[in-house]
Amino acid sequence: MKNQPFSRRFSWALQGIWVTWQREASFRTHVVCLGLLIVLVLLVQPSLIWCAFLLSSSSAVLVTELLNTALEEAMDLIHPELHPVVKRIKDGAAGAVLIASGSAVGIFCLFLWAHFHKSFFLAQYETP
Repeated sequence: MKNQPFSRRFSWALQGIWVTWQREASFRTHVVCLGLLIVLVLLVQPSLIWCAFLLSSSSAVLVTELLNTALEEAMDLIHPELHPVVKRIKDGAAGAVLIASGSAVGIFCLFLWAHFHKSFFLAQYETP
């Protein structure tokens, strides 16, 4: 619905997030992981670039999960029966979540490696 006040559009967005939270266990898992990540970042206090990488990758996971849920709901409404094309669409959206999640895990592993092996990274940049 176009030309609605910002507050109304914001409310609809929050409703979408809430409905996804209620219906999708994987979304809840991703949100819990993000909460744990925020606690870890507050404890470790990494550089801003690491904060940006971690926040961006975690946000990408939540965004793809929301889009995947919206696409699944739309497909179920349009074509409730199991259809090969609908399956491919849903599988593709799930694949996007998998790629985003894998990327976020990879960035998190690099963060852990960099944080707990600082001497390794610092030694690379020392001048003779």
